[in-house]
Amino acid sequence: MSSIFKINEENDNDAMEGHLSKLQKLMDRCEKNENQIKKVLEGPHLAEMLLARETERMRLSLEKLINNKAAK
Repeated sequence: MSSIFKINEENDNDAMEGHLSKLQKLMDRCEKNENQIKKVLEGPHLAEMLLARETERMRLSLEKLINNKAAK
């Protein structure tokens, strides 16, 4: 009877090791993706996006100012 429990325990341990291995691979992939995202955000793309957004904001402000002056 104890040999059956021992076999089941070994199978459980093997299964657990398999699950842990899969989890570790997933964590590694997540970390790799996170690092890639950080590189993109820190790269020139972010600067270009911020510059475009700020330029558009300033354009809208000037347009509003011009419209307000024209309305008076």
